[in-house]
Amino acid sequence: GLAALILFSLGAGAQLGAQFWLRLSGPFAGFVRLAELAAYPLLTLGAVRALSVSPRPEPSTRVATQKHITGPLRVSHIGGLEGVLALVAASTMSDFACELVRVVAGALRVEFCLLMTAPDEQGQFAIAAGYDLIRETPLAGSALDSHQAPILSTALQQRRSFSLPARSQSPDARALRAALGLDFTGPALLVPLVDQGEILGGLLVLSPYARREWSRDERATLEMVAPSLASRLAQIRQRDRQMESTEFGQQEVSELRSRVEQLLRENQRLTRQLSRRGDRAAQDDNLAALMSINEDAQNTIHSLEEEIARLHGELAEPSRMTARPAQEKE
Repeated sequence: GLAALILFSLGAGAQLGAQFWLRLSGPFAGFVRLAELAAYPLLTLGAVRALSVSPRPEPSTRVATQKHITGPLRVSHIGGLEGVLALVAASTMSDFACELVRVVAGALRVEFCLLMTAPDEQGQFAIAAGYDLIRETPLAGSALDSHQAPILSTALQQRRSFSLPARSQSPDARALRAALGLDFTGPALLVPLVDQGEILGGLLVLSPYARREWSRDERATLEMVAPSLASRLAQIRQRDRQMESTEFGQQEVSELRSRVEQLLRENQRLTRQLSRRGDRAAQDDNLAALMSINEDAQNTIHSLEEEIARLHGELAEPSRMTARPAQEKE
């Protein structure tokens, strides 16, 4: 474009100079026409190059595209990654429950998320963990039963999802308002957590402030994620139970060893007492009784040692069961 402008200027200047200095006159401006013939191809080339280069998107547009994905839940990539890492790092049931409700509340952008336990035979269940997304604080647990929340209890026992409308006057809505200290509950959605046919609990999301109605896509998405969460919950629960049984077994072994040591000390004391007796007659009188006590102690020690060996075998069995699937997988 700049070269074409220079050629136009030179052609016009040459034409003016020829008319002023050389006294050339006529209807044909030869210098201007020559400049135009040289400049027009340059203008055409510049236009073609400008059209062939695609414009780059703005940086803000790229960042927004990378940060969010489309979908009914509007889940953030960064927030989802942090949530996955937090759930993977959780090693105990309490830590996993707290991280689970926080991650689900943040992913769904819902005001409250609660983790419900499975009802027992008497219909007793509870809010194991909860999270308030507005205040960004965890919620305390609360006990419930089938009389206070019959709909929630039935839905958990039947392993099916259930949605509660915003203006519900059911006992379940009143129980949730009392447990959370709210004036109204708003729309609620319950999705059970089932692993291999066993009900482990349920996720309950509430929207008391925005009164957000749950769409079919959001319900289907949460139901699709629930089995994976239930599987992870079952793994942590099984590991906690194995650790509790191991600790109990180790405590029992320690108690048996203490008892063996106590019997050994008692046996040594009786032996020294027998050897210190100077009176042969008294020694003969008590020899039978002391030998009987010594024999009973030896039998008890032997049986306790067998019990310790059996407990060691039971404690080693879970580790062998855990290592066997890994070897088969390899």
